[in-house]
Amino acid sequence: MPSGVFDRSRRRLCRFLLDATIPLRLARLRARLAVAEVEERDPEERDEGRPRSCSAVPGLRPPADSVPSMSMSVTLCLTTVGSEEDAARVARHLVETKAAACVSIVAPVRSVYSWQGELQDEREWLLLIKTARPAAELRDLLRAVHPYEVPELLAFPASFADEAYARWVVEGSGARPESA
Repeated sequence: MPSGVFDRSRRRLCRFLLDATIPLRLARLRARLAVAEVEERDPEERDEGRPRSCSAVPGLRPPADSVPSMSMSVTLCLTTVGSEEDAARVARHLVETKAAACVSIVAPVRSVYSWQGELQDEREWLLLIKTARPAAELRDLLRAVHPYEVPELLAFPASFADEAYARWVVEGSGARPESA
């Protein structure tokens, strides 16, 4: 590829990323300024029943249906398998054993990786696992049924989940809600 084409593509990507992040940065800055403004008031002027956070600022309260960070934890885990049959088998096992509330099977993805010194270029099925179980516990349950010698398992704690959905995930994955 000629270097001019690469430079133009890179500039376009940088412009796109900048345009995409500016509104988020502005919202965060506005929230910080609003919180700082409330904290600068005299204690008598503040609502003493509220913590010093975005919930103390009118218009910046978290959505009513959001999950309080300490009440329920939902985790999205990823793994891949080499066939649709394996994907269905692993998904059913995780849901039937209540290791997960739901497993979404994503159409084949193309994975390029190195395995035992050889470059691999394979079709795999991606599984999106929604659970409230600890990742280490899910790992052990997944290893028991996963067809790979070294199964991929990546866990991402959800920074937000609808409260009703989070409750459903907790119930469906056989986990107990954390105490607040």
